[in-house]
Amino acid sequence: MKPFEISQTFPSPVLKDFHTFLHYFLSREVKTTAAGYLPGKVCFELNEKMEEPIENVTNRSRHIHVPRLYFFYHLAVNGKLLQKNRKGKTTKIKPDLDRVDEFFDLTDTEQYISLLEILWVHSDWEAMNDQNMRRSPAFAIQELLNHIASLNQKTVDPDMLRLSSWVLWPFAEYFRILGWWEIGTESTTVRQMYFVRSCQVSPFGKALCKIFAKDRTIEAWNPWEDGEEDSLFAMMNLLLGEDKVELPQTKEEIPKTPKEPFFKAFTRLFPSGTLTQTLTFHAQETVRSGNYYFKVSFKYAPKIWRRIVIAATSSLHDLHQIIQLAIDFDDDHLYAFYLDNKLHSRRAYNHPWSQRPPYADDITLGELPIDEGHLFMYYFDFGDSWEFEVVLEKIEKDKPAYMAPQVLESKGEAPEQYPDYEEEW
Repeated sequence: MKPFEISQTFPSPVLKDFHTFLHYFLSREVKTTAAGYLPGKVCFELNEKMEEPIENVTNRSRHIHVPRLYFFYHLAVNGKLLQKNRKGKTTKIKPDLDRVDEFFDLTDTEQYISLLEILWVHSDWEAMNDQNMRRSPAFAIQELLNHIASLNQKTVDPDMLRLSSWVLWPFAEYFRILGWWEIGTESTTVRQMYFVRSCQVSPFGKALCKIFAKDRTIEAWNPWEDGEEDSLFAMMNLLLGEDKVELPQTKEEIPKTPKEPFFKAFTRLFPSGTLTQTLTFHAQETVRSGNYYFKVSFKYAPKIWRRIVIAATSSLHDLHQIIQLAIDFDDDHLYAFYLDNKLHSRRAYNHPWSQRPPYADDITLGELPIDEGHLFMYYFDFGDSWEFEVVLEKIEKDKPAYMAPQVLESKGEAPEQYPDYEEEW
């Protein structure tokens, strides 16, 4: 097989567009929306600069409705090329100049595989699902890649698309942007969602599918994907016929991530010497001493808040307990911390009595993948649904750790956990 030569325009203009995307943030300061995404004006300006601009994008367009920009934004943030810096209620997007330089110093092939690695290894696919369906499409995509790898023709089985198209979007579009295939879609009237109706795979896409089907499965390489989507494939088998779609492996069957670099499996596809490295990813630094300063606010009464200091070696469960003390609640219900600030997401640490790991008493604050300015959710009592916004205001690494958590400052009287409604009558 003749080696594939990656360029700014092959297998698609994805590299050229991604460079344009990064350069936009190098030349100006950008503030996000309240939800943490790009405002309409930025989407409009960036869309005009893309090689394949989408029609009807205006200054009022939502970021999630411009798939290429939504995809690039997640790749840049998950790859730590862009950083979200929160101060008060304002979040600004700033490039990590050293890391952007590292990316630009790579060959085109290394840049392209770096983008694949960010997507496949370092991204939470549920968080990237623009339909907000609280479902990761990772296993549907994996089964699609497995199916393509086994094909003798370029056209994907229409039955496979028909039964999984509702979870393939927008990831089928992301892989089209990467140059793997061309797709035919059918729009719906709901939230600008699309069904994938046809898929024509390129030789380049077919070669990559074979590698992802055999050597780089999502179960083995992505820490967010844990095999919980079995029900989807059980349904597909029921409709397609027994054994037509293979269920994901159980956790016991999933091999541990090999120690070899992600890019190694792809070197045979490209000319010698063009793929020798990718963007580096370092293990999360563990803060073993010092203190964390948090501001905890009632989500729907933000003027009521508490400022808390707690040792880096304390657990999330310890943070829960000091919050309960600070607001004078009874600590008599289950709770969860959602690190992506999205209720019921998979990025959760749960009450030790919960049936769903991971548990809040099994991880210290210093082990969490959070930095100063990080906003996350503390959710208490799954019946009454108390929601709190927690902001990490400061990490103090060079000071002795507090022996016990402390409430440093309070503002506003916390509402009663169990108000006596009878007195109102």
